[in-house]
Amino acid sequence: MKIYKKTPEDAVFSADIEEPLANAIRRSVQEIPILAIDEIEVFKNDSVLYDEVLAHRLGLLPLKTDKTMLEKSRKKKSSEKKEEGMLYEAKLKLSKKGPCIVYSGDIGGGAEVVFKEMPLTVLKKGHEIELVATAALGKGIEHAKYSPGMFYYREFYEVIPKKGKDADKEFLENFPILIINPGENGEEPEFERYKFKNGKNTREMYEELKSNVSIEKGKGIIFFAESFGQIKAEEIVIGAIEALKKNLEPFMKN
Repeated sequence: MKIYKKTPEDAVFSADIEEPLANAIRRSVQEIPILAIDEIEVFKNDSVLYDEVLAHRLGLLPLKTDKTMLEKSRKKKSSEKKEEGMLYEAKLKLSKKGPCIVYSGDIGGGAEVVFKEMPLTVLKKGHEIELVATAALGKGIEHAKYSPGMFYYREFYEVIPKKGKDADKEFLENFPILIINPGENGEEPEFERYKFKNGKNTREMYEELKSNVSIEKGKGIIFFAESFGQIKAEEIVIGAIEALKKNLEPFMKN
Protein backbone atom coordinates (compact mmCIF):
# COMPACT_ATOMS: atom_id res chain seq x y z
CA MET A 1 0.00 0.00 0.00
CA LYS A 2 1.25 3.48 -0.91
CA ILE A 3 -0.30 6.79 0.14
CA TYR A 4 -0.08 9.60 -2.41
CA LYS A 5 -2.22 12.21 -0.68
CA LYS A 6 -3.83 12.55 2.75
CA THR A 7 -5.73 15.70 3.74
CA PRO A 8 -9.04 16.15 5.61
CA GLU A 9 -10.73 16.58 2.21
CA ASP A 10 -8.92 14.02 0.04
CA ALA A 11 -7.12 10.70 0.36
CA VAL A 12 -5.39 8.91 -2.51
CA PHE A 13 -3.65 5.55 -2.13
CA SER A 14 -2.84 2.40 -4.05
CA ALA A 15 -3.25 -1.19 -2.84
CA ASP A 16 -2.49 -4.55 -4.41
CA ILE A 17 -6.01 -6.01 -4.27
CA GLU A 18 -8.50 -7.36 -6.81
CA GLU A 19 -11.38 -5.35 -8.26
CA PRO A 20 -14.24 -7.31 -6.58
CA LEU A 21 -12.82 -6.49 -3.14
CA ALA A 22 -12.24 -2.86 -4.17
CA ASN A 23 -15.88 -2.59 -5.25
CA ALA A 24 -17.09 -4.16 -1.99
CA ILE A 25 -15.16 -1.52 -0.03
CA ARG A 26 -16.55 1.24 -2.27
CA ARG A 27 -20.15 0.11 -1.69
CA SER A 28 -19.56 -0.13 2.07
CA VAL A 29 -19.01 3.65 2.26
CA GLN A 30 -22.80 3.98 2.28
CA GLU A 31 -22.94 2.06 5.59
CA ILE A 32 -20.91 4.57 7.58
CA PRO A 33 -23.14 6.32 10.19
CA ILE A 34 -23.40 10.04 9.34
CA LEU A 35 -25.31 12.89 11.01
CA ALA A 36 -27.93 14.76 8.96
CA ILE A 37 -31.12 16.72 9.57
CA ASP A 38 -33.98 14.24 9.59
CA GLU A 39 -37.06 16.10 10.89
CA ILE A 40 -38.09 19.77 10.74
CA GLU A 41 -40.85 21.63 12.56
CA VAL A 42 -41.61 24.92 10.82
CA PHE A 43 -43.27 27.65 12.92
CA LYS A 44 -42.94 30.46 10.40
CA ASN A 45 -41.67 30.64 6.84
CA ASP A 46 -42.28 33.81 4.84
CA SER A 47 -39.50 33.03 2.35
CA VAL A 48 -40.03 32.29 -1.34
CA LEU A 49 -39.40 28.58 -0.75
CA TYR A 50 -42.13 26.11 0.22
CA ASP A 51 -41.59 24.34 3.54
CA GLU A 52 -40.86 21.08 1.69
CA VAL A 53 -38.18 22.66 -0.51
CA LEU A 54 -36.54 24.36 2.46
CA ALA A 55 -36.62 21.08 4.39
CA HIS A 56 -34.91 19.33 1.48
CA ARG A 57 -32.12 21.93 1.41
CA LEU A 58 -31.63 21.64 5.17
CA GLY A 59 -31.50 17.86 4.99
CA LEU A 60 -28.57 18.00 2.57
CA LEU A 61 -26.43 20.29 4.74
CA PRO A 62 -23.21 18.50 5.81
CA LEU A 63 -22.99 18.26 9.61
CA LYS A 64 -19.87 17.40 11.59
CA THR A 65 -19.94 13.76 12.67
CA ASP A 66 -17.65 12.08 15.20
CA LYS A 67 -17.28 8.66 16.80
CA THR A 68 -18.67 9.81 20.15
CA MET A 69 -22.09 10.16 18.51
CA LEU A 70 -22.05 6.52 17.46
CA GLU A 71 -20.93 5.42 20.93
CA LYS A 72 -23.78 7.38 22.53
CA SER A 73 -26.21 5.79 20.08
CA ARG A 74 -24.97 2.30 20.97
CA LYS A 75 -25.31 2.97 24.70
CA LYS A 76 -28.83 4.31 24.21
CA LYS A 77 -29.86 1.28 22.16
CA SER A 78 -28.41 -1.00 24.80
CA SER A 79 -30.25 0.77 27.64
CA GLU A 80 -33.51 0.71 25.70
CA LYS A 81 -32.87 -2.86 24.48
CA LYS A 82 -33.22 -1.92 20.83
CA GLU A 83 -31.33 -3.54 17.96
CA GLU A 84 -32.17 -1.54 14.84
CA GLY A 85 -31.61 2.08 13.89
CA MET A 86 -29.53 4.93 15.24
CA LEU A 87 -30.78 6.65 18.39
CA TYR A 88 -28.41 9.63 18.57
CA GLU A 89 -30.19 12.97 18.01
CA ALA A 90 -29.24 16.65 18.06
CA LYS A 91 -31.58 19.64 18.10
CA LEU A 92 -30.95 22.72 15.93
CA LYS A 93 -32.78 26.03 15.63
CA LEU A 94 -33.06 28.63 12.88
CA SER A 95 -34.60 32.05 13.58
CA LYS A 96 -34.06 34.98 11.22
CA LYS A 97 -35.75 38.25 10.19
CA GLY A 98 -35.44 39.96 6.82
CA PRO A 99 -34.31 41.61 4.73
CA CYS A 100 -31.39 39.20 4.41
CA ILE A 101 -30.01 36.04 2.88
CA VAL A 102 -30.35 33.07 5.23
CA TYR A 103 -27.15 31.06 5.38
CA SER A 104 -26.35 27.64 6.80
CA GLY A 105 -24.23 29.33 9.48
CA ASP A 106 -27.39 30.90 10.91
CA ILE A 107 -28.39 27.47 12.23
CA GLY A 108 -27.29 26.77 15.80
CA GLY A 109 -27.71 24.06 18.40
CA GLY A 110 -26.43 20.59 19.14
CA ALA A 111 -24.64 20.01 15.82
CA GLU A 112 -22.10 21.95 13.80
CA VAL A 113 -22.68 22.85 10.15
CA VAL A 114 -19.55 22.16 8.09
CA PHE A 115 -19.90 25.03 5.60
CA LYS A 116 -21.24 28.25 7.13
CA GLU A 117 -21.87 30.24 3.94
CA MET A 118 -24.26 27.98 2.04
CA PRO A 119 -27.33 30.10 1.07
CA LEU A 120 -30.65 28.56 2.08
CA THR A 121 -33.26 31.16 1.14
CA VAL A 122 -33.98 34.90 0.93
CA LEU A 123 -36.10 36.99 3.30
CA LYS A 124 -37.53 40.35 2.25
CA LYS A 125 -38.36 43.20 4.64
CA GLY A 126 -40.89 42.10 7.23
CA HIS A 127 -40.41 38.40 6.43
CA GLU A 128 -39.38 35.88 9.07
CA ILE A 129 -38.30 32.29 9.31
CA GLU A 130 -38.41 30.17 12.46
CA LEU A 131 -37.95 26.43 12.71
CA VAL A 132 -36.55 23.63 14.86
CA ALA A 133 -34.71 20.71 13.27
CA THR A 134 -33.70 17.30 14.58
CA ALA A 135 -30.50 15.75 13.26
CA ALA A 136 -30.00 12.00 13.54
CA LEU A 137 -27.44 9.39 12.53
CA GLY A 138 -28.18 7.42 9.38
CA LYS A 139 -26.55 5.59 6.47
CA GLY A 140 -26.26 6.35 2.78
CA ILE A 141 -28.11 3.15 1.94
CA GLU A 142 -31.16 4.81 3.53
CA HIS A 143 -30.82 8.28 1.95
CA ALA A 144 -28.20 10.24 0.00
CA LYS A 145 -28.08 12.94 2.70
CA TYR A 146 -26.17 10.48 4.90
CA SER A 147 -23.43 9.97 2.31
CA PRO A 148 -20.02 11.05 3.72
CA GLY A 149 -18.41 11.66 0.33
CA MET A 150 -17.22 9.96 -2.84
CA PHE A 151 -15.04 6.88 -2.97
CA TYR A 152 -13.91 5.49 -6.32
CA TYR A 153 -11.01 3.64 -7.91
CA ARG A 154 -9.34 2.78 -11.18
CA GLU A 155 -6.63 0.47 -12.46
CA PHE A 156 -3.09 1.24 -11.38
CA TYR A 157 -0.77 2.51 -14.12
CA GLU A 158 2.80 3.67 -13.82
CA VAL A 159 5.30 5.24 -16.18
CA ILE A 160 8.62 3.42 -16.64
CA PRO A 161 11.73 5.15 -18.05
CA LYS A 162 13.10 3.34 -21.09
CA LYS A 163 16.54 1.79 -20.83
CA GLY A 164 19.20 4.46 -20.74
CA LYS A 165 16.60 7.28 -20.61
CA ASP A 166 15.84 9.79 -17.86
CA ALA A 167 12.50 11.22 -16.66
CA ASP A 168 11.49 13.98 -14.28
CA LYS A 169 11.28 12.64 -10.70
CA GLU A 170 8.11 14.61 -9.87
CA PHE A 171 6.47 13.26 -13.03
CA LEU A 172 7.37 9.65 -12.14
CA GLU A 173 6.11 9.92 -8.54
CA ASN A 174 2.76 11.56 -9.39
CA PHE A 175 1.97 9.72 -12.63
CA PRO A 176 -0.21 6.95 -11.06
CA ILE A 177 -2.70 9.50 -9.66
CA LEU A 178 -2.62 11.70 -12.77
CA ILE A 179 -3.36 9.12 -15.47
CA ILE A 180 -7.08 8.66 -16.18
CA ASN A 181 -6.88 6.59 -19.36
CA PRO A 182 -3.60 5.19 -20.77
CA GLY A 183 -4.97 5.40 -24.31
CA GLU A 184 -5.72 2.43 -26.55
CA ASN A 185 -5.85 1.82 -30.31
CA GLY A 186 -3.79 4.90 -31.05
CA GLU A 187 -5.76 7.20 -28.73
CA GLU A 188 -3.94 9.82 -26.69
CA PRO A 189 -3.67 9.22 -22.92
CA GLU A 190 -5.94 11.29 -20.64
CA PHE A 191 -4.60 13.01 -17.53
CA GLU A 192 -5.78 14.83 -14.43
CA ARG A 193 -4.94 18.53 -14.25
CA TYR A 194 -1.69 19.12 -12.40
CA LYS A 195 0.93 21.86 -12.46
CA PHE A 196 4.53 20.81 -11.91
CA LYS A 197 7.17 22.87 -10.14
CA ASN A 198 8.66 23.85 -13.50
CA GLY A 199 5.32 25.47 -14.45
CA LYS A 200 4.30 22.86 -17.03
CA ASN A 201 1.02 20.94 -16.90
CA THR A 202 0.59 17.16 -17.16
CA ARG A 203 0.06 17.09 -20.93
CA GLU A 204 3.11 19.26 -21.58
CA MET A 205 5.29 17.08 -19.36
CA TYR A 206 4.08 13.91 -21.04
CA GLU A 207 4.67 15.29 -24.54
CA GLU A 208 8.19 16.27 -23.50
CA LEU A 209 9.04 12.90 -21.95
CA LYS A 210 6.95 10.35 -23.88
CA SER A 211 9.87 9.26 -26.06
CA ASN A 212 11.79 8.40 -22.89
CA VAL A 213 9.04 6.49 -21.03
CA SER A 214 6.40 3.82 -21.47
CA ILE A 215 3.01 3.53 -19.74
CA GLU A 216 2.55 0.12 -18.11
CA LYS A 217 -0.20 -1.46 -16.03
CA GLY A 218 0.98 -2.07 -12.48
CA LYS A 219 -0.30 -4.36 -9.76
CA GLY A 220 -3.41 -3.43 -7.82
CA ILE A 221 -5.78 -0.49 -7.84
CA ILE A 222 -5.58 3.20 -6.99
CA PHE A 223 -8.29 4.64 -4.71
CA PHE A 224 -9.68 8.18 -4.33
CA ALA A 225 -11.71 9.34 -1.31
CA GLU A 226 -13.30 12.81 -1.34
CA SER A 227 -15.07 13.99 1.82
CA PHE A 228 -18.21 16.15 1.91
CA GLY A 229 -16.93 17.46 5.26
CA GLN A 230 -18.83 15.41 7.86
CA ILE A 231 -15.79 13.19 8.50
CA LYS A 232 -12.21 13.19 7.20
CA ALA A 233 -11.36 11.43 3.94
CA GLU A 234 -9.22 8.83 5.74
CA GLU A 235 -12.15 8.09 8.07
CA ILE A 236 -14.27 7.30 5.01
CA VAL A 237 -11.73 4.65 3.98
CA ILE A 238 -11.39 3.18 7.46
CA GLY A 239 -15.15 3.32 8.09
CA ALA A 240 -15.90 1.50 4.81
CA ILE A 241 -13.46 -1.30 5.64
CA GLU A 242 -14.90 -1.64 9.16
CA ALA A 243 -18.46 -1.76 7.77
CA LEU A 244 -17.50 -4.48 5.28
CA LYS A 245 -15.77 -6.46 8.01
CA LYS A 246 -18.87 -6.22 10.23
CA ASN A 247 -21.11 -7.45 7.40
CA LEU A 248 -18.84 -10.45 6.87
CA GLU A 249 -18.78 -11.51 10.53
CA PRO A 250 -21.76 -13.95 10.22
CA PHE A 251 -19.94 -15.77 7.39
CA MET A 252 -16.69 -15.89 9.34
CA LYS A 253 -18.45 -17.47 12.34
CA ASN A 254 -19.96 -20.18 10.17
